[in-house]
Amino acid sequence: MSAQPESRKATDGYHRLTTHEVSGVLERIVQLDIPLRRKRPDGSYGYIPPKDFDYYLKNKEMTFYIDEDSYEKLMRNDPELSTSPVPHGEPQAETKPSFETDRIFQQELDRAEEMDITERIQSIMNHSFRINGMIEEGRRFDPGTIGTVSDIFTSTLCINKSTMMENLTQPIPQENMSRIITGSNALIDSLLKLMAKGRASFADLARLEHVQTGSITLNHMNRLLIRFIAFLFFYNSYFQRFSNDVKRFRAHFRDLFYQYYDRILKGSQQVNLEIVFKGGIAPVQERWRFIEYVMGGFMHDIGKLPDISYHDGTEGFDMKKARRHVFDSYNMLLETRELSLGVVSTGLLHHDYYGAPYGYRQLETFRKKFIDRREKSRDTSPLLHMISYNINDVGYGNTVAYFPNKIMEILDIYDALTDPDKKYRTRTYTPEEALMLMRKEYLDVPYPGIDPIIFYIFVDFLRASGVIADPAVAEELKTFGGAAPL
Repeated sequence: MSAQPESRKATDGYHRLTTHEVSGVLERIVQLDIPLRRKRPDGSYGYIPPKDFDYYLKNKEMTFYIDEDSYEKLMRNDPELSTSPVPHGEPQAETKPSFETDRIFQQELDRAEEMDITERIQSIMNHSFRINGMIEEGRRFDPGTIGTVSDIFTSTLCINKSTMMENLTQPIPQENMSRIITGSNALIDSLLKLMAKGRASFADLARLEHVQTGSITLNHMNRLLIRFIAFLFFYNSYFQRFSNDVKRFRAHFRDLFYQYYDRILKGSQQVNLEIVFKGGIAPVQERWRFIEYVMGGFMHDIGKLPDISYHDGTEGFDMKKARRHVFDSYNMLLETRELSLGVVSTGLLHHDYYGAPYGYRQLETFRKKFIDRREKSRDTSPLLHMISYNINDVGYGNTVAYFPNKIMEILDIYDALTDPDKKYRTRTYTPEEALMLMRKEYLDVPYPGIDPIIFYIFVDFLRASGVIADPAVAEELKTFGGAAPL
């Protein structure tokens, strides 16, 4: 700060601090619980939660604001501040950051943040109109279309994220939040129609190197959205195209899959296919449910920040930072009061891995939302199911996992292993190598994390798409328990 702190005071009574200055006294700000604010595009001041300090400090050179009382408290507790030689507005020495910033992601967020709520709602409506126009044109879901879709959903994701972040500190009027979410749902419905009618093969939908937003994180999110939909399409068709395999799932369950579920349940009960899938394994027939699953897939990583050092950067892995994004996603989605608990659960539980030690193990956090209703609605059967198509079964403790979340785990791991832009690895794996590694580290271990049946179908998805070039590799991947594949 300047030696004359009053010269740093804005006309409305707030004192201005630069990013450099806040970084230097951040520990003191946290200790004294000093409210730090930022200035919004409309001129109002928004409170910055402590959990978001690192986002603003690492990703932006900006001006922060504290009130008069807080400024005096800060000065009293750290008198050295008053001797800082750098007054507001003068250039500072450039320092090299020890982090990486996903600048495209940040730019998209900045663009969304600059819009008022009416502009955000209109933007999502325009995106939906644009996709509906592509449907009317009979547009093929080719590389050009994939690129356009990626741009549309990048913008929509950042609009949702900016709105939800603001909603945590200054609640958005519920009518406006409802219009944002309803518009996003309509956009997903339009995307489903485009993909279903867009004359695309599973090969087009499985090979997604055409997703090029310029951002590692946004590429990942767009690939997962498109691949998630493609895999759900394939899963539904599986019951016709691979009907004999589905029948043999039941007949050969003990030879193929039993060992994995028995390890997950620690031998506590007998397991068959009907116990694994509550209500039986079946396609997702209701359109509203299909859309809800996709909405969860679209929103699952909304808690990620452009400071990507704890996701995709070159720094060492930090579990605390990695875990944080699931809590941020969960809180942001929950506080909208517009999204179903199924969508909310995907933000929190897409790294749960059946409660394995290497998972984030947040199932009980989610189930606390149901504690007042659990005893009345709990299934009285002593059997515990593994997967349900209904999120209430998970909340009431009748089922271990929610079906779309088990898909997200597999897609997320696969994408991370095959993405050439991931910087925390020394190499990129081929699809075959990635699947082999997934099986080795998430299935053939004392604590299986991914679901073996969904993994089996995912292998068939990549094989049918031509992503797995060698059929023998696919057969090897599907040889569970020493038994020959179906």
